[in-house]
Amino acid sequence: MNYRDLQYELTGINDLLNLTEDTIKVLPVKPSRGHIQARLRPSRHLIQINIDEEWNINQDTNLSLYLNKSYHEHPLLEISRDLLYNNVAHQQICPASIELHHKLLDVIAETLKKEGKESYSSYVCHALEDIIANPWCKLNSGYYKGMVIFFYDQLNQPSRGSLRKSFLGKIFKSTFSSPKFSSFYEVFVRVNLALWGEEDDFSLLKNYFTRKKEVEDAVRRILDIFRLEDSVTLEEKVEVLSNKDWWMEFAREFSLLVVELLNDTPKEQLSCENYFEKEIMNIEMKKRFIKKMYQTSREKPQYIGNIETTRLLYEMLAPEIPIQVDTEKKGRAMPVVPFNYEPFDPSVHSKDDIDLGGVIVDPESPFFKMVNFRVPKYHYDLFVPYRTQRKGAFPDICFLLDTSASMADDVESKISLQTIGMAKRLIKSRFYFGEGRHCWSDKSKYHHVLLGFNGAIKWLQSQGIAPYIRYNVITFSRDTLTSGWREYSELNECKRIAYLPQFDTTLIQYKIIERELLRREPFVLIILSDGEIFNWNENTKAYSPHRLRDLIRGIRPVRSLFKQIVETNMVSHIQISEGDFKPRISKLTCQDLANWGAEIYRINDINSLESLMIKITRKVMSPYL
Repeated sequence: MNYRDLQYELTGINDLLNLTEDTIKVLPVKPSRGHIQARLRPSRHLIQINIDEEWNINQDTNLSLYLNKSYHEHPLLEISRDLLYNNVAHQQICPASIELHHKLLDVIAETLKKEGKESYSSYVCHALEDIIANPWCKLNSGYYKGMVIFFYDQLNQPSRGSLRKSFLGKIFKSTFSSPKFSSFYEVFVRVNLALWGEEDDFSLLKNYFTRKKEVEDAVRRILDIFRLEDSVTLEEKVEVLSNKDWWMEFAREFSLLVVELLNDTPKEQLSCENYFEKEIMNIEMKKRFIKKMYQTSREKPQYIGNIETTRLLYEMLAPEIPIQVDTEKKGRAMPVVPFNYEPFDPSVHSKDDIDLGGVIVDPESPFFKMVNFRVPKYHYDLFVPYRTQRKGAFPDICFLLDTSASMADDVESKISLQTIGMAKRLIKSRFYFGEGRHCWSDKSKYHHVLLGFNGAIKWLQSQGIAPYIRYNVITFSRDTLTSGWREYSELNECKRIAYLPQFDTTLIQYKIIERELLRREPFVLIILSDGEIFNWNENTKAYSPHRLRDLIRGIRPVRSLFKQIVETNMVSHIQISEGDFKPRISKLTCQDLANWGAEIYRINDINSLESLMIKITRKVMSPYL
C-alpha cells in the first residue's frame, strides 16, 4: 500500500471517529522489525507511522487465509487504525493519567529491581497497560483484527541466510531453529488472545506458540490475578480490568510472574508507542515526581536511577538557597519612546523638550501657520544597567570533598530521644540519598556539602561563567576518586563522583592529586573536610585507628604536595568543626594551609555551610567579572 494512500485513509478515519487531535504522518520507512511501526512525538503533537510499502501479503499463505475468512481492509490500514485505537485507550482507560502511570511504573520497577531486572520496567508497564486497554478497544471498535495482524507481524520474522528459500532450510528451521521472539512476548500475546481474541485470531497465531512450561504457567497465573472467574462476556471483563483500585496489585503480581522471562533486550513492539511512557521520561516530569515524593512519602521513584534522582533533586533544592548577585554594573540614561504629542508652548516647555523627529498641526501655533513643533506628552529617561566588559578569562574550579564516615553523621543525632518509638519516627522522617552502606540523609553534614556544591554551580550559571570554565570533583576517603577535568557539557560526570561517597576512613592518594592538580594554569580549589587527614604528614599517621595502621604505614604523605598546590593557585579550605574527633590533625592542616596562602574557614553551624560555599565561589570569581 502506498504511504500517501494510507495517510489519506487514516486522516479520513480520524476525521470521522475523532481518535486523536495529533497530526498523523505516514512515512515510507521500513521498521527494524515487522512492516509497520507507530511512534509518538508529543512535543510536536504528531503520530508518525512508518511502513514497509513493499510488504507483499499474497506471498504469506497464513495471513492470506486469515484475511479470506472475513472482510478485511489492507492489513497496513487495519493495523494503523487499531494502533490509533490503542493510543486512545491509553489516554482514556489505562493509565488515563500521568499520575497513574507513575504509580504503576514505580510498583513494577520496585518488584523487578529485587531481581536486577529494573531496566525492563517501562516495557513491562507498557505490556500491562496494553493488556488492560486492548479488551476495551475490542469492545468499542467491534473489530480490532488489525492488532491481531500486528502481533502476527511481530512473531513472523523470516529466516535469514542462504538456507531461507531452500527445502533443507525449511526443514532446518522447523526442526532446530529457536523462536525469533521472546517468551515474555509470547505470554503477552497469549494473554491478550485469552481476554478478547476470537477463534480465527488464535488459529493465525497458534503455530508460533512454543508451549514451553514456563510460558504456559505464566499465562495461566496471569489470567488468575485478573479476577475474571465470574466474567464471561467481554463487557464483564472490561469492567473488571478497568477497576483502578486493583491496578497496583495487578502490577506487582504481573511483574513477579514475568520476571524470570526477561532475559534479552526487548525486540518486539507491543503496540503504538505509549504517550505516558514517553512523557514520564521528560526531564521536567521526572523532577516533578522526584520532588513530590521527597516532600510527601520521603521515598524515591524506583524507575529512575539512584544517581539521576540525586542529581535532579539537588539541582532543584539548590535554587532555594538565596543567591545574592551584587556584580558592579554601569548604566546609561535612555529615553522612552512616547506614543503621543502635544503642541510646543513657550510658557510651559523648554526648547530641550522639542522632538525634532516631526511636527504637529496647531491652529494656534506662534511660529508657523497651522504648524508647530511637537513635544512628547510623557518624557522620561530610563536608566538601563548593563554589565561592564569582563576583565579576563575565568579560572577553572575544583572541589576536593571529604567523604569519610563522619560526613554521613546526622547533625541532629546528638539529641537525646526518650523512647525507641521516637527514634524510629526520627529515622522515618528522613529522606535518604544513595543506596546501601553509601547513603546519607537530608540531615547529614554531607547533604549540606552537596547543597553548597550545587549552589556554587548555580551561582556560576547565574553569572554566565559556567559554560566557559572546566570542572573537577575529587572525593577522598579510603580511596581518592576523581571526575577528571570536565567541560561544562560534562558537568554531570563531576556530579556523579560527588554522589558516590565512600563513608570510610580519611586518606588522600598522592598520585591522583599530583596528576590532577599539579602543572596546570592557576585554578580555584575549594577543600572541605570535617576532621583528620591521616596521611597529612608522617606524624599524623600515628593518630589513625590501630586497625588502619598497616594500611596507612605505606601511604605517602601529601603535605609537601599541597604546599605546591596552594602556592600557585587560589585555595580555600573549609573545616567543619562539628564532629572533628582529631582536632590536633585538623589544626595542623589548617595552620599549614594558611601559612602557604590558603584562606581558612571554620564552620561550627553546619546549616551555614551552603551559603559559605557560594560566598567563596563569588569572592574568588568576582575579580574576573
